[in-house]
Amino acid sequence: MEAWIRTNWPIAVAGVGVLLAFIGTLLPAVSGSVFAIEVSRTYIETDDGKIVLVFVLLSGGFWCWRAFTTHIVARIGCLVAALAVTGIAIVDLIDTTQRVADLNRNTVGVASVGAAVYLVTIGGLVLVGMAAVSFRRNVHEAVLSGAGGDGGADSAPGSGGAVGAAAGPLEPTRAGERITTLDAVRGVAVLGILTMNAVSYGLDPAAYLNVSAGGIATWLDWAIGGAGEILFDQKFMGLFSMLFGAGIVLFHERAADKGRRANWLSLWRNTLLLGIGILHAMLWDGDILILYAICAPFLITLRTRRPRTLLALGGGLLLCAAALALAVQPAVDGDGVRLGNLWTPGDGPAPGLQAWFIADAFLRGLGMMLIGVALYRTGVVTGERSPAFYRRAVLWGLAVGLPLSAGGFALVAASDFSPTAALAGAVPNTLATFPLAFAYLSLIALWNGRAATWIHHRIRAAGRMALTNYLTQTILGVIVLRTLFDAEDLTRSWIALFIVAVWALQLAWSGPWLARFRYGPFEWVWRCATYRRRQALRV
Repeated sequence: MEAWIRTNWPIAVAGVGVLLAFIGTLLPAVSGSVFAIEVSRTYIETDDGKIVLVFVLLSGGFWCWRAFTTHIVARIGCLVAALAVTGIAIVDLIDTTQRVADLNRNTVGVASVGAAVYLVTIGGLVLVGMAAVSFRRNVHEAVLSGAGGDGGADSAPGSGGAVGAAAGPLEPTRAGERITTLDAVRGVAVLGILTMNAVSYGLDPAAYLNVSAGGIATWLDWAIGGAGEILFDQKFMGLFSMLFGAGIVLFHERAADKGRRANWLSLWRNTLLLGIGILHAMLWDGDILILYAICAPFLITLRTRRPRTLLALGGGLLLCAAALALAVQPAVDGDGVRLGNLWTPGDGPAPGLQAWFIADAFLRGLGMMLIGVALYRTGVVTGERSPAFYRRAVLWGLAVGLPLSAGGFALVAASDFSPTAALAGAVPNTLATFPLAFAYLSLIALWNGRAATWIHHRIRAAGRMALTNYLTQTILGVIVLRTLFDAEDLTRSWIALFIVAVWALQLAWSGPWLARFRYGPFEWVWRCATYRRRQALRV
C-alpha cells in the first residue's frame, strides 16, 4: 500500500483537486441557492474580482508551464500566483459576501456559500497544479521507458514484446495485426452518432430530446424524428462508449507489452483527450470527449476485474441512470419551465435539472464503457466469438431493445410531448441502450466476417480515423447547419440529407487518406502529443 501511495500519490491528489473544483462549480446548483450565484456575479463585476480572475488564469498558466519545465521563473510564478489568488480571494470574498448578504438581508451563514464556491474551487485547482508537477515527471518516464511505441490504441493485444522488454521504434500497427472488427464497429459508430448530433447542430437544443420542439413540417419529418429516437438516440453513443472502453484497455495492454509505465501513459493520453474535448466544446456544446476523458481513470482502475463484475457494474450504472430520471421527474412542472431548453425552446434549465442532465450522461457513458471492457475481455467486441453467438445476440438485443425503445417514445408521444412525461419516457430508452447497441455490434461482427468488399474497407478506414471524422462532423455541421442556415428554415428531412452527404464524404476520404498516411490528421496530432515527439505521418 505504501509503495502504491509513493508511486501514485499525484493521481490521488489530482483526483481530490478535481473533485473539490467540481463541487465548487456545482455548489450553487446543488444547494439551489440563487443567492450564491448572485454573490459570484457581483464579485466578478468588482475590480478586485477581475484581478482575482487574472491571477487565476496566471496561476493556471504557470502550473501548466511548471508541469513541463524546471525553469526557475515557472517555479516562482506558480508560488506567487497561487498565494496571490488565494489571499486576495479569501479577503475579498468574505467582504463581498458580507456586503451582498446585508443588501439582501441574508445571514452570514448563507453568504458563506458564495465564498465557499470560490475557495473550494481554487483549492481544488491548486491541488491539481501540485499534482501536475509530479505527473509530468511520471509521464516523462513513461514515454521514455522502453524504446518503442504502443502500437496504437486499436492494435491487437499481445502483439508486442514481453513486458519489460526493450521495444522497437515507434510504429503504427501493421495491417495484418489490426483487429478489423474493432475498426468496422468504430466506423459504423462514428457515422451513426452523427444522426443525433446533427439535430443539435442545426435545430434548437430542445429538439434533441423533444421531437416536437423543432424541425417538423411534414409527416416525413415526424417519421425521421421517431426513427431517430427509437433506433439511434443513445444507442450509437452507447456503441461508441463500448468501443472507447475497449480501446482504453487495449492501449494499456499494448503499452505494458512494450515495457512502458502503462498507467501513466494512459492517463497522459486521456488528459490530452480532455484538452481536445474542451477545445471541441468551445465550438459545440454537445462534446462527448470530455466525458470520456473523465471516465478513463475509472476504466484504468477497474480494467482487471472479472468480466462478470464489469458487466454488473456497467448494468448497475445504467439502472441508476433510469432510477435517477424517475426520481427527478416529479420536480418537473407542467409547463416545462424548470426543464428549460432541454425540452422547450427558451432559456436554460434550472440548476437542479442541469445537474441531472450531467449526472445522467456520466452514468450512462461510464456504464457502457465498463460493459465494453467486459465484452473486450470475453472476445465479443473483437469478433472472436462464433457466428451462432452473434446471431443469438442480434435476436435477443432486437427482441428486448426495440419494444423498450419504441414504448418509451410512444409514452411521450401519447402525452403530447408533455414535460410531465419527459424524463419518465426516457427511462425505457435508457434501458434499451445496451440491448440494441449489443445487437448492432453483433450485426457488424457478422457482416465484417464476410468476404471483404470495397464498403468493408471504407467503413474500417472511417473507424481508424474516428477522432478526425467525429471532429470534422462538428466542423461541417456548425458551418453548414448553424452558420449558413437559420434554425427556422431547417427540417429534419433537410438534416437527414446533410447526414447522408457527410457519410458519403467521410467514406470517400478516409480510405484514400490512409492509403497515403499512417493516421488521420487529428489522430496524428494526438499521438505526437502523447509521445511528445513528432511521429512519421506518411506511409
